[in-house]
Amino acid sequence: MRGVLKVQLQTSAKDQLRTIVARIERLEEEKAAL
Repeated sequence: MRGVLKVQLQTSAKDQLRTIVARIERLEEEKAAL
């Protein structure tokens, strides 16, 4: 059970990181467009 929880936490953390990176990239693109 603990192993499964760990994997779920790792994947959710990766998804959050990906979302944050995508947001930052979008912000940078908007800044460049200004």
